[in-house]
Amino acid sequence: MVGVNRGRYPPVKIPMPITELTPEEERLYRLLRAKLGKGESSCIAVAKHRGLILLSDDYDARKKARLLGVKVSGTTGLLVLGVKKGILTLEEGNELLEKMIETGFYSPVKRLEEVMPASSP
Repeated sequence: MVGVNRGRYPPVKIPMPITELTPEEERLYRLLRAKLGKGESSCIAVAKHRGLILLSDDYDARKKARLLGVKVSGTTGLLVLGVKKGILTLEEGNELLEKMIETGFYSPVKRLEEVMPASSP
């Protein structure tokens, strides 16, 4: 939302079903809310109890998820996956990453090759 609030990106509305939390997820959600926002807390609770991967670029959310044994990935990881699956070429992935960095996205790398095995794509 930071990029939307700063006027860098247009808001995107994607219709998505609302996921009801189970009682176990609700308990974990309440514990996580002491340190994290509503969205991060609910996503971690669902990922933990349903065996899913958490997709987030929020450092604190990723750190907490890892402590709970939840696998995590972020935007850079999704770009790498897109290249590995042949959805994007390496050049396209790097162009997207470069544009994102230019508009304020924090990336731990400048190019996808920095986090891809030498044999990839």
